[in-house]
Amino acid sequence: MNKRTYTDFFPSVTFSRNFDADNVASLSYSRKINRPNYQNLNPFIFYLDQYTYNEGNPNLKPEYSTNFEATYLWKQKYSVALAYSHTSDVITQILLQNEAKKSMYQTVLNLASNDVISLTLNFPVKISKWWNLNNNLVGYHKQIQAPDLNGTDLNSKQFSASLYTQNNFTLNKLFSADASVYASTAQIDGGFKVKSMLTADAGLRYSFPNQNGNLKLGVGDIFHSQRGRVFSTLPDNVYSLEQWGTSTNVRLTFTYRFGKTSVKSERSRQTGLDAEQKRLGGK
Repeated sequence: MNKRTYTDFFPSVTFSRNFDADNVASLSYSRKINRPNYQNLNPFIFYLDQYTYNEGNPNLKPEYSTNFEATYLWKQKYSVALAYSHTSDVITQILLQNEAKKSMYQTVLNLASNDVISLTLNFPVKISKWWNLNNNLVGYHKQIQAPDLNGTDLNSKQFSASLYTQNNFTLNKLFSADASVYASTAQIDGGFKVKSMLTADAGLRYSFPNQNGNLKLGVGDIFHSQRGRVFSTLPDNVYSLEQWGTSTNVRLTFTYRFGKTSVKSERSRQTGLDAEQKRLGGK
């Protein structure tokens, strides 16, 4: 039986300064705990196929993270954030080889540490009266260390970046459209390295003239490019995985609001008692 004591100190503090209506800066610090879930702790074996199985780890420890972030906001819409986080005993999925069974198995282990320093930019762009962009750009450097991971020394580093851009088009009073693109470079995650990814979505919306509803046609992963390509960063494990599902989809959504769309505010509503008090000279 494993005994775990989670009593600890987990402070969280944020300092914010409004220099004026257009300039706001903040600084935050927090320490958190993330406990393993039941499935990760379950030691029983679940076979995925004759060569692959999944096995939990009852000896997992919780992971602890320390986080710092400095944020600057300009004109309530442009922001930049610099952050650093250190996580110890990182809970991560690992694929290992079982030589005796001539198979691979997926389990959960604790890595020694995970350090990430990141820079995040949010910047909307108004190209014209009918075309607006919302953009999110993230760049970060990650280092993962595990001096003794199942007898293997893991020390991997990677600089990664991702971009998400949302385009909104106002075609006329009734029709509008949107298109989004997400792109990411290669990144590391535990004992894996995930290759670059690119995906795009789009939609066309028709709003009813009475403003009570709309009809939207949306297409997800237009180019069928959303796929996971993963390979191992562990020196003694050589494998490559590629997952390519039915990510491309078409959706037709109908939305309609029943009843009155305009309701008087609390201040403008009057009850029979209010009217009677005014007639008697009350306030």
